[in-house]
Amino acid sequence: HETEILPVLRAQRAKLEERLEPADRETIAKLRQSFEELKALKKAFRDSKKRGEEPSEELLEKRKAWGETHRANHETLKALAEKYGPDIDRLMEEIAEAHERWRSDLENIREKYLPEDAPPPHHRRRGWKGKLEEPGLMRKSRFLLLEPAASTNPSQATPDLKLRVAPNPSGDLNRISYELEQAAQIRVELRSEEGELLRVVFEGQVAAGAYQHELDLSELKNGVYVVTVLQQGQPIASQKLILSR
Repeated sequence: HETEILPVLRAQRAKLEERLEPADRETIAKLRQSFEELKALKKAFRDSKKRGEEPSEELLEKRKAWGETHRANHETLKALAEKYGPDIDRLMEEIAEAHERWRSDLENIREKYLPEDAPPPHHRRRGWKGKLEEPGLMRKSRFLLLEPAASTNPSQATPDLKLRVAPNPSGDLNRISYELEQAAQIRVELRSEEGELLRVVFEGQVAAGAYQHELDLSELKNGVYVVTVLQQGQPIASQKLILSR
């Protein structure tokens, strides 16, 4: 099942995290955020189309800006996948025996998560020939972008964090503030009350100290949202945000 497959993949990804050079780890975090933003951008275009509306100028500008970095992002990701290819192959070999058992489950996950306009499986590129060949989750570049499971190393324990979202209730502009007692790989997300990811506010390695991120909510409807801070994919603090103009 999905609940069985993803934790195993993320556990393998955590092993790779320990082998990444610091600069590469930071680059991958930035790429992960960039592709999350692209996913949200595509969803916004699909939603506009479903409503029978033309995309806003802001959406068009965002697509243009992302398009200018698209090729560079893919080239960077490709180079990293090649660099760490042998490491990834070894990690995949460790779980190869489970592949047959997962085959049908992987197909179900692919159908659930791929965009509606995605090409059929035989049109997508294949990865790990003869090993773990599923072209979505198992492709090396996607494995690099996968959120690693939280480390069980005591030296990398979950940091103490004080989170504040203000003002709350909020208007169009908000500020997320938090204070870390130790260095950590942090990701700050904005989600709907139902759990849908709307925006990655920040992602990267940070030192101990106080941090702030400005949050523009002007495109969102009034309602309840959730700001969550994660360390290596695991939530460590969250706070509800009420948008009321």
